[in-house]
Amino acid sequence: MSATRSDRGFTLIELLVCIAILAVMSLAVLNMLLMSATIMESNALSSHAVALAVQEKEDVRSIDYTVVAAMTTRDPYTTASPDRFPAPNGTAFTVHSDISANTPIANVCTITTTVSWSHKGSPRTYVLQSLYAAVNS
Repeated sequence: MSATRSDRGFTLIELLVCIAILAVMSLAVLNMLLMSATIMESNALSSHAVALAVQEKEDVRSIDYTVVAAMTTRDPYTTASPDRFPAPNGTAFTVHSDISANTPIANVCTITTTVSWSHKGSPRTYVLQSLYAAVNS
């Protein structure tokens, strides 16, 4: 009895083609995983910047309006003493607030908070602008 083609198994060429297809698919999946990890890290840094800006806004709101109106700038985190993102990357964040009294109208301060950091060698910033009004009781 002679063996039919289905009894003999796969040829070497068929196995090589299968291995090549699996290798290409594996590289595509690996590339997606690496890109996903990079995007997750970038999003975590951006979220931290937003949290720092909101924290600074709330800190300024806790100060009496007359004191805030007399300020022009506020720097809770500078390049000399930055806020550090938790390990493993330890990215340094600086926070700077510009305060404009009586802008856009009397008894209102415009506060522009800028959070700056660097990610993979490129500078990033997040800006939050808010108004702080004097409340007469």
